[in-house]
Amino acid sequence: MTLSLYLSPFFPILSLSEKDISGCCSHVRIESSGEASEHQSNRLGLFLMSGVYSDRPVYRLSTKEEYLFYLQSRGSGLWMVGPKVGQFNGGLANKADAYCPEDLPDSKWKYTDGSAWHV
Repeated sequence: MTLSLYLSPFFPILSLSEKDISGCCSHVRIESSGEASEHQSNRLGLFLMSGVYSDRPVYRLSTKEEYLFYLQSRGSGLWMVGPKVGQFNGGLANKADAYCPEDLPDSKWKYTDGSAWHV
């Protein structure tokens, strides 16, 4: 499975939190050429920055209510794509602890088929 994040830092960004998120891309595209595209096609596409959660940017899928956000846990967090910001209720996840999504390694993306998580 290949999950890729394509980044575009061309638009100015306003920070909505105490942390400066102006260095993060204003929009990102998540694509897959593998099984993730079969099981999670509703969570792939162009995401536009829409706010801040856990002092990190939140991105909303341009076609529906799906979000790319950082979910903080006790040790380190993860980036998730799901329908509700702040909830572990999504179908794509990246366990990297990067501040901005452009720093997420492609190799750490996982998807669920509804019964288990896969790389």
